[in-house]
Amino acid sequence: MSIVGVEGNSFSGKSELAKGLANYGYSVINEPSYYVDEFPSQPWDFDSARKNLDFFAEVEKRRSEEALKEAQRGNTVVMDRTLWTYVLYEYVLFKRFPEKPNVYEYSLDVFQRLSEAEDIVVPKVLLCLSPGSESVLRQRIIQRRPASIDFLNEWETTELIDYALEKIIGIYGPENALRIVNDRTFDELISTGIDFLNKSLPTDLNRSQVFNALRNI
Repeated sequence: MSIVGVEGNSFSGKSELAKGLANYGYSVINEPSYYVDEFPSQPWDFDSARKNLDFFAEVEKRRSEEALKEAQRGNTVVMDRTLWTYVLYEYVLFKRFPEKPNVYEYSLDVFQRLSEAEDIVVPKVLLCLSPGSESVLRQRIIQRRPASIDFLNEWETTELIDYALEKIIGIYGPENALRIVNDRTFDELISTGIDFLNKSLPTDLNRSQVFNALRNI
């Protein structure tokens, strides 16, 4: 095992888990926001949505390059968000706001091509976090601050992302992916992650199966 991915909607505890794992010697690749000065404007048509997706694909290439360098140094890497983040974002738009520009199918095509070319990393081990309930989500939003994209603060979005991640977990298998309902303390969260990573047995992932599963949800 050399590269671990951490996934989930906003306020699920991804960065919290990644930072906690750093205390145990894991090298953390920060979430995409650390790699850009500002995000693109919200798209107004298909072409602008496609350009935004291409922008984030370039960001993921940079993050993947850093992850691979750390792995080549012999470090075990934790990626705070993965390529699945961008696909899941488009999936939520597709399901919840069909009237808005979205490029869900395009995102699957782009990230499948890039992953097969090994231009971006597909982590072989995945930790998927969820707040578990709307009340926990609301509490975390109050404690921190709402996400800048409104629908990321909504429970319906978390439900959709959790559903899609369950499909991904099904392809990864129980030895390579874990769903964590993060309604626990920081120490409990880190302990759960460490315990699973110590027992995980990463094998080559059938990437095509994951993308096919996402095309059919």
